[in-house]
Amino acid sequence: RHYDQAHRNVCSVCRAILPSAHWLDLHIQEHHDAFFSARVARGEKAFACFLPACTRVFSRPQKRKLHMIDKHHFARSFNWSLVRSGLRSANSADVDRLASAFQRSVSFGRHGTQSRMQRPQNN
Repeated sequence: RHYDQAHRNVCSVCRAILPSAHWLDLHIQEHHDAFFSARVARGEKAFACFLPACTRVFSRPQKRKLHMIDKHHFARSFNWSLVRSGLRSANSADVDRLASAFQRSVSFGRHGTQSRMQRPQNN
């Protein structure tokens, strides 16, 4: 568990600790990729949804935030800077705090169906 939390999803540029590989990819693209910055400057949709199963991409982080709240039921109080700054440390309190920000029922907006997000089992 410690290795997964502290070493697996760490940015090699700024050492930010991210909660998953998807979040690490988003972090690297949005904060260390010059091509991403150029796309944003041209007004292209470049800000991907925080959930890997959702393929929506947005032109501004604010639009992504509204999508996350409206479609995936994220709390308005969610730490929206997480993709930029990462977790402060890799202790379980940070991971648990992140997990509690997600509601159990996540809607992907397809014909009223819902998917269930569950915390991974530690083996």
